[in-house]
Amino acid sequence: YNIYFNGNESFKDGLKKIEAASKDDYGQLLPIFKFGNDNTAKQVAGDMDRTVKKTSKIIAIHSIKVKPAISKNGISEKEKAFYEKNEYNWWIDDSYLLMGKAQFYKHDYKQGLEAFKYVLKDFPDDPSHFLALIWMARTYIQMKEMPEAQKILSMLSGVTDFPNKYLADFHLTYADYFIRLGQFPDAITNLEKALPEVRKKDDKVRYAYILAQLYTKVNNNSKASEYYSRVIKMNPPYEMTFNAMINQAGVLAEGMDAEQIRKQLNKLLKDEKNKEYQDQIYFALANIDMKENKKAEALEMYKKSAAVSVSNDRQKARSFKTLADIYYAEPDYMQSQAYYDSTMTVMDEEFPDADLITLRAKNLTNLVVNLRTVQFEDSVQRLSKLSEADLMAVIDKQIEKARQEEQEARQKEAEKRMSQQFDMNFAQDNYMMQAGQTSGAWYFYNQTVRTLGENEFRRKWGQRRLEDNWRRSDKRSVTGAELVDSGPTEEKNQPEAKKGITDNKSREYYLQFIPRTDSMLQASHQKIIEALYNAGTVYEDNLNEPDLAARTFKELVDRYPENEHLLSAYFYLYTIYKNRNDNANAELYKNLIIQKFPSSQFANMLSNPHYAEELEKLQNRVYRYYDTVYADYNNRDFTRVIRKTAYAINEYKNSPLAPKFILLRALAFGSTGDTVQYRNELKKVVSGFPKSEEGLAAKNMIYYLDNRHPEMKKAEEEKQAEELYVFEPLLPHFVVLVIPKAANMNQMIFNLINFNLDNYSKVSLNVAGEPLGKDAMIITVKTFNNAESATNYLTAATASPNLMKDVNAPNVKSFIISFANLQKMKLQGAADTYQAFYVKHYLNKEGSK
Repeated sequence: YNIYFNGNESFKDGLKKIEAASKDDYGQLLPIFKFGNDNTAKQVAGDMDRTVKKTSKIIAIHSIKVKPAISKNGISEKEKAFYEKNEYNWWIDDSYLLMGKAQFYKHDYKQGLEAFKYVLKDFPDDPSHFLALIWMARTYIQMKEMPEAQKILSMLSGVTDFPNKYLADFHLTYADYFIRLGQFPDAITNLEKALPEVRKKDDKVRYAYILAQLYTKVNNNSKASEYYSRVIKMNPPYEMTFNAMINQAGVLAEGMDAEQIRKQLNKLLKDEKNKEYQDQIYFALANIDMKENKKAEALEMYKKSAAVSVSNDRQKARSFKTLADIYYAEPDYMQSQAYYDSTMTVMDEEFPDADLITLRAKNLTNLVVNLRTVQFEDSVQRLSKLSEADLMAVIDKQIEKARQEEQEARQKEAEKRMSQQFDMNFAQDNYMMQAGQTSGAWYFYNQTVRTLGENEFRRKWGQRRLEDNWRRSDKRSVTGAELVDSGPTEEKNQPEAKKGITDNKSREYYLQFIPRTDSMLQASHQKIIEALYNAGTVYEDNLNEPDLAARTFKELVDRYPENEHLLSAYFYLYTIYKNRNDNANAELYKNLIIQKFPSSQFANMLSNPHYAEELEKLQNRVYRYYDTVYADYNNRDFTRVIRKTAYAINEYKNSPLAPKFILLRALAFGSTGDTVQYRNELKKVVSGFPKSEEGLAAKNMIYYLDNRHPEMKKAEEEKQAEELYVFEPLLPHFVVLVIPKAANMNQMIFNLINFNLDNYSKVSLNVAGEPLGKDAMIITVKTFNNAESATNYLTAATASPNLMKDVNAPNVKSFIISFANLQKMKLQGAADTYQAFYVKHYLNKEGSK
């Protein structure tokens, strides 16, 4: 008993931690059980391991399996039943059960199942085996093995001698099973049966609240309201009481007065103790407006709910998502995109429909970016047609508007900061008084002061991740100046200004966007072409909006009858009209495809009714030919493989087997020992089919080949470098340091800034960082008059002992580079090729090293 007691105490400690870590979201259907997530499982692992250790000790030391001796005079039926038992210590089944539950809460479900099975094996006639079966069902539910859970629960439901003391556990588990499957009526039936068997008040309140939510799910509002009333009468903690009142108002059962409920909610709104719940009250008011078809009023209330939400990110996300869903259904995709995007900034990983929200946000962002591009380019093209005087008048008016907006924003920010500082000081004084802060203890040890700070931070900044540049919405590039104060973030999806002209109160800022030359006008038209085509594909392929897609594609082909997407746009229009049984328009675009693109696959498919059959025959021929080439390769006839693949690559270049032919050709060259041609052929696979299975395999082969023959890679890089880069030592140069993506780029920038302040204070140098490809970051120091001055700086900087302090970059590449070469290197996405050029032209020149 002592061992079991200690193990059980440790188990209860773990349950308390899970309880403390489990934060109920009353806006969503509460779970029947608080089992915790993977994080809480890790937190309680120590407690549960101790429980497993104690119960294992009981089983190992105190198990009694030796059967008693049989009397020569025979045994009675009672003695016979006793003799047939597998275990004679009645603590063993308790130990196995406790062990299984501990493993369950650790999320080690397989070990938990094994422990429960021992109870079934050794105690088949003991009531404890019913509890073991219930926990096995819970385990299968957690493992999402619903058929296994159903077998156990269905079997238990037919047991006639089921122990009353386990009825609550059984029906709660069955209710949880049906909730997971979305079968809410069956869940209600079982939860109704469980409720009278539950003894703890907190559990009764919780299950009554869940019943109210379930009745809402099945549109039985009167029952839902009845259960919310029962919850309120049981006097639970205020948060549950408040949510029960809010949800009761939201169900609006038949016969209830909506206006009376509004008055109650507005009364709650004015109550000071409900200040942190105002977001939920506004949300409930909005739901009532929606039920009464007062859409405009509902939208305003949802927006208020999101605006006043401070610490409840779940509710803020719920308000944003509701707005996004409403606008999506209209459809108003511009507004919907903005609110889905806002939802994503505050929702957590377990937020309902998180995957759908992410998908819609991605699709709508793609759409909105393209629609705004069309609007923007159309507007600047209109401005380009104005006279110089009229254009300047328009720009000057915009500059004056920008000045006024900046002044108003500055004034609002000052008032906001004053208000926040007053609130902060007032609240902190109160907290200090309440906490009795007279001992001089460090403030981080005071939980109330920490809470105050956290709430103040969230009110100002919202929920932010712990990461570099957390104040910035766009973290792609950071300059030294931005590290001091990032300032306000730029609005998303707006056209980006050219670097160097960022003052929106100067004429030059606006003039840089206006296409005043033929080349700029051509580039502007090209942006519209791409944007219209992309918007049309999003409408058709992602949003199922054929009417909007047809309108967009028609605008594209009407405005730009010779654009590069013409064939694809025609086929989209043909398909859309064909699906709508608009035969006249479908025939129009079919004929345009055949007339303008007679050799295209689309034209062949539309003009030749047997095209698909002929194409299948051709593909079969290609597959048969590939089989013969592959057989030659297996027979090690590499000369024939090289000859046959040369024919196939030319003849079947549009076949899905094209990358296989090239890869087989490469392998044949490799088998003959021609490593140079082997590598060249592999590169053709990678460049032609980078995302295919063959392309990825070829990439790995090149990697291993380069490790075995580094001289080949070096020779190729030197050749590429000479073709790509130009040596111009007298032009201005930058100093560049390349570090791994995982390194601390901000620290490197700080170190360089400090080095410049100490050693180059009289020279105006700018330090900036940005990504280079997927795996690296580059930090540039600019600008030096020529290569020599840049080299002198690089030599001094790399000799500084503090340059790499706290950067955590094991591999650093440093070099100097001209502006033109830097742009080419960025397009390459890597520094390796330029490094070869730098070594040859800058380091190995006569007289330098």
